Amino acid sequence: MNKHISDNKHEFNLRRVEELSKEMTEKENELKSTKGFFNVRKIKKELKKINAQIEVHAQEISEFERRKAKEQ
Repeated sequence: MNKHISDNKHEFNLRRVEELSKEMTEKENELKSTKGFFNVRKIKKELKKINAQIEVHAQEISEFERRKAKEQ
């Protein structure tokens, strides 16, 4: 049962990283065309948050894959 939950979490993390990567690309493109100090700062703050989320999910993915490799 526990392994099944881990597999689902792994799939969720993979999907989430992909979604966040797309969102990050959109924000980077938005940043290129944005003018104004506060608007640029706001987008950069959002990019930092997205990047932090990607790092969390990526760390969980690598940890899961490492455990999976040890089992085999």
